[in-house]
Amino acid sequence: MATVFDCLIVGGGPGGLSAALTLARQLHTCVVFDSKSYRNSTASHVHTVLSWDHRPPEDFRAASRENILSRYGKTIQIEEGEITTVKALESTETPGTLFEATDRHGKIWTAQKLILAVGSVDVFPNVEGYADCWGTGIFHCLFCHGFEEVATAGRSGVLAVDDIANPMAALHTARMALQISPECVTVYTNGNDDLATSLKAALSQGKPVNISLDSRPIARLEKAAGHAAVRVHFTDGTSVLEGFLAHKPKCEVAGSLAAQLQLELAPNGDIATKPPFYQTSVRGVFAAGDVAGPMKIVPHAQFTGAAAGAGVVTQVQADVCGHPSMAG
Repeated sequence: MATVFDCLIVGGGPGGLSAALTLARQLHTCVVFDSKSYRNSTASHVHTVLSWDHRPPEDFRAASRENILSRYGKTIQIEEGEITTVKALESTETPGTLFEATDRHGKIWTAQKLILAVGSVDVFPNVEGYADCWGTGIFHCLFCHGFEEVATAGRSGVLAVDDIANPMAALHTARMALQISPECVTVYTNGNDDLATSLKAALSQGKPVNISLDSRPIARLEKAAGHAAVRVHFTDGTSVLEGFLAHKPKCEVAGSLAAQLQLELAPNGDIATKPPFYQTSVRGVFAAGDVAGPMKIVPHAQFTGAAAGAGVVTQVQADVCGHPSMAG
């Protein structure tokens, strides 16, 4: 029989690597598959990560891999490549269900458990020029980005479409932007007059703040020269220059593995999981990283990876001993 690992981890970002490190501490075997595709590929620095703030994300991943392999290389291995298919197998030789994964070269890998740390894909709104500004002038998270623009962005804008096309989300984002660009924050509703009316009513109930509204339809966005500046062009032929734009697009689970396993999804499109170990709707399959919750930042990815890794440890050990598991 081919080697049966304790766990296969699909995804080599902070979530997957954190899960591998957790498994290593209990001497469990696992393989991490790193496709080299990362949601933060346009980011030049990692932020809100203790000891690694404002340092390149590729250096963070490289240091994490080296740290794991140099100390725990006897039980952990990291493979560069993509897993294309995965399925559950009934086994008579090991407790519970096995999982079989096939990489893009056709090699088959088998394990008792599976962690999906495949990451999320951002689904951009139908606004011309959005993709050209993404990550350099449009920021999805003002913890991850924005602080570096304090000296240059006197004003900024919020694109209130898709996931933040509601007063609560739009004003939350606007207040965060105002901390960075106190001169003025303009919330752009892109032709949604009803949303603009609701926002005006919400603003009138609070204290006076430097938040304004613009409901004109947007023709296109253009990355301007200097730092994160973006020029907003309207269908009436006019334009406005903003120091940056804030907007969180919709997200989808990257790849097809979750669908292949018929995992349940949360209303926001993430993989549905159960606390505290981030187990999915299929026993033995856990989720970590961006797919495991709405807080798509490195510290949360590390936490979910550690939790999922602990869930695998708990379940594997209980299965081997024929005991009920705390992880279900």
